[in-house]
Amino acid sequence: MITVVSNRKLIQESKGLLETLINSCTLNVDRIIIREKDLDVNTIKNLVEKLNPYAKEYNIDIFVNSPYELEEGLGASGRHYTFKQFMELKKKPNYKIGVSVHSVDEIRLLNEFDIEYVLLGHIFETDCKKNTSPRGTEFLVELRKESSNKVIPIGGINLNNYEELEYKSKNDFALMSSVMKCNNPKKYIGKFNF
Repeated sequence: MITVVSNRKLIQESKGLLETLINSCTLNVDRIIIREKDLDVNTIKNLVEKLNPYAKEYNIDIFVNSPYELEEGLGASGRHYTFKQFMELKKKPNYKIGVSVHSVDEIRLLNEFDIEYVLLGHIFETDCKKNTSPRGTEFLVELRKESSNKVIPIGGINLNNYEELEYKSKNDFALMSSVMKCNNPKKYIGKFNF
């Protein structure tokens, strides 16, 4: 399944973030991560509230990646943390958790926790990380072997290269730039074969 990660700065001016995320709600998507770290908490709450009916129609979980400590009543299914944010939590929350990782050591430390997924990037070249070399598919295979949690690759994944991912990842990966930049996310996402 596909995880869609938002980045409103990549969206064409004629469309907004909410419209793009609503248009991303399809049967092939199982979670949306709202990754708009510079938005205030009320704007994020409003976005989740408006997106929720569409997400529920397709059984899509909404995760929020935000600098704010969001209360459980936000309406999202869960929260996405950086590895550092997650490790600094005083008390593990009662909602679903996703964590970004970048190393084998981070993956191993997360094995003792019950988390929904770990997001591993970046796998292929991407404009979002122009000055950083991609980690590649071999790194993905290595980290998947070390993890007791679901590993979702992200970074430069698109219709032209997703089949290069190992079998498990080919059926479960994250998209950001390619979905945010396209004219019709629903049609684009529908082109991925599972």
